[in-house]
Amino acid sequence: MALHQRIEVDPALSNPTYRPLKPGILSNALRIVANAKEMS
Repeated sequence: MALHQRIEVDPALSNPTYRPLKPGILSNALRIVANAKEMS
């Protein structure tokens, strides 16, 4: 809620090119990073 209020006050804070991640992308990326840490 605070973020929305700040963007209303100063629209320059928003990123018009932002697109939310597809579901599951973050969990896959975190799994890959965890596996890479185990390998190194």
